Amino acid sequence: TTVTFAGGLNVIGSLRFPSEAEVTIRTTHVFVQGLLKMDAPSSTGSYGILLYEKPGKHDDVYIKPHGENANECDLVSGCKVGRMPIAVVGGRLDINGLVDSNCFSHVPLLDLDESRQILTVGTEAANCWWNLNGSASLSSTVARAAVDVMYGFDNNVKACKGDEVTVSWQGYHNIQETLKSGCESGDLEEQIEDYLNSGQQRTYSNDELTAGPGERRYFKCSLHCGNTNARFEVYCPSVQDNDNEIYLTSPDINMSKDHIAKIVGADVDNGQIFVKEPIPERFQYATKQKTSDFYSRVASLKRSIFFTAEEQQADGNVKGETDKFLIGGHLMIFFTPNVEQKLQGVKITNFGQQGNLGRYPVHFHLCRDVDGSLISKNVIMNVNQRCAVIHGSHNVTLYDNVAINTFGHCYVTEDGFEIDNVFERNLGANLKFPTRKLVTSDGVFDSDERGPSVFWIMCPANHWIANVAAGSIHSGYWFETRLNGVRSPSSSIDGAENFIPSYAVVKTFKDNISHSNRRHGIQYYSPGWKPKGPESVIENMIVYRNGGVGHFVHGNGNLVIKGGIVADNDNVGIAHFENFPFRADGVTVIGCSQNYFNVLNHVGTKTNCKHYTQKAVTGVHIHPFASPKIREAQVHYSNMIFSGFDLQRSNVVPIQMNTIHNRGKVDSSPRSFVNTQFKNLGKDTLRVSVCDAFASGASVDSIIIHDVDGTIGPMIRPGTNGFLVSDEKKITTFANGDGCFYNSGLGCLRYCQSACLRMIR
Repeated sequence: TTVTFAGGLNVIGSLRFPSEAEVTIRTTHVFVQGLLKMDAPSSTGSYGILLYEKPGKHDDVYIKPHGENANECDLVSGCKVGRMPIAVVGGRLDINGLVDSNCFSHVPLLDLDESRQILTVGTEAANCWWNLNGSASLSSTVARAAVDVMYGFDNNVKACKGDEVTVSWQGYHNIQETLKSGCESGDLEEQIEDYLNSGQQRTYSNDELTAGPGERRYFKCSLHCGNTNARFEVYCPSVQDNDNEIYLTSPDINMSKDHIAKIVGADVDNGQIFVKEPIPERFQYATKQKTSDFYSRVASLKRSIFFTAEEQQADGNVKGETDKFLIGGHLMIFFTPNVEQKLQGVKITNFGQQGNLGRYPVHFHLCRDVDGSLISKNVIMNVNQRCAVIHGSHNVTLYDNVAINTFGHCYVTEDGFEIDNVFERNLGANLKFPTRKLVTSDGVFDSDERGPSVFWIMCPANHWIANVAAGSIHSGYWFETRLNGVRSPSSSIDGAENFIPSYAVVKTFKDNISHSNRRHGIQYYSPGWKPKGPESVIENMIVYRNGGVGHFVHGNGNLVIKGGIVADNDNVGIAHFENFPFRADGVTVIGCSQNYFNVLNHVGTKTNCKHYTQKAVTGVHIHPFASPKIREAQVHYSNMIFSGFDLQRSNVVPIQMNTIHNRGKVDSSPRSFVNTQFKNLGKDTLRVSVCDAFASGASVDSIIIHDVDGTIGPMIRPGTNGFLVSDEKKITTFANGDGCFYNSGLGCLRYCQSACLRMIR
């Protein structure tokens, strides 16, 4: 049922949608000044809000708040909240669209069978995404007809019209006589099959057994059933479940190698779901069975509560989009300090308004402290501008959300004064460049159009834990902090006046993943992040298969990358230059993994690993740096492991010097390596090269790399101190110890073992 409120809906008291609701509220806008409560629909039900504009009308909506918020807006006109808003103005959301709130939105792809139609995702996910999503319900009036007789379906049941149903007999005895079915409870005379052995299966066509939408079919056994006449039924919901879909993240550098499939069944006991068509072959190598680190993630896209908007047709030719305006609804929560909000288990589509500031699918706007607020397990899909934005608000938790097919940045801290928010287990993928620029309140273009990032971090003083950035046209994560203070309008919030985002220490950043981004997995520029106080730690991050650089570290300070994996990035694993200081500890750096070669056999992507063999593959780029701040510009690597560089190519090198933004011919940046491992590389294989620094136009000299324990040098005496130096007499002549000698594993360098070198200023 659709109910239209042409004049909008203003909730001042309380509006509740009970679980049995089967309604679409169609309206121009919704104001929430009281309580909007939506209970989890039944397993086969759904309801939601559809926003629309009247034909020919593209008018902004204004609200005049009641009660304690009356003075927050202009007393005459009110506050402008844009077109097609759900505006929470001092009110409260209590929305839960999940039958079981413990169900995960996304999980690892554990295994894939040979048919590529059976995906192992774990018992909890299989149960949640099939049974609890109301796909096809199987029930029985009598579960056991007798002690030794039980007739039932296995979990291959595909109950809706157009599919087939597999029935199995699980009884101790064989069925000697009949299985019968019909569309009514009393209609059981049609004989379907006259003999089934215990454990045997039969597949029935749509015409024979399967229920159509809104229909029920019954069947029973007549032998060994005693007087109970056990009767079983298959029910197909009245609404066809075309939206019970899953999303698989790309296993490739190219984010478009992702995939959407429809679920048609499940074997819950074995943790398996069945899809209608075979998924592409590349996913055979993207399972946790095949790779412990580079597996795809599977996300459920079905939700029973929806927020959406009717598409606005373009009157003319809009740049980049000729068929619609990219103007949808938006959800904005503001004037709600100390009000706990809950938005859980909702599917949000066609929300966000491209080019309109503050009009996003989910937006906390200048809420100050909203401790306890939860944005959880939502699907934000096919939206027009950003995903979930925290703006001048603190203590919001965003947990286990899925966002795909969006424009601009996705999960956002917007002005630089957003504190103690938690971003945990969120997934974002397939971010595109917006076609219309977003102008900030300062009158400048925001960075969405320059480089959309799945996680855009204007303020580091928050928590990012176990998130997945699975594909952007630019970057997975971007620390774009500000040196000139908090941006307006958040600068007016108490405590913001002396807060410098660039100096803020990250609260938590661990176990995050970034892959399939066209440029960088994670970038820490610009203008550079220089936290004051303890080191900011990027902990146990996995960054792989990005089109440019894994970690792009420029202009930062007091930062450490600790643990984690960097692999299969098409250019460089870790690139750093002009940092004050920077270090990496315990990172595994893989040039080209065998798992990625397996994936590349089934995609058309061209990469430096396999196809462009004339291009370099580098693990770590070190940088020549001359600066008045030289005493601070220290770079140290410890406990590093390099593998996947045994490709027998001179341009595949674990450690190499770059000359990006080379501002001085003399390299005087202290750097060191300690406890370094090179797997599958012989002592004469190229491990470190600075030859590019000697190339025409660069001509860098006085290069010095401290090999603290002899593990990056020729490894003649591991554990012995040494220096790798540029092959220049002004350095080698004065080296003591064992002298400086050449080795083929050191490109354009000499190794001075047992030497002690000091810098003279």
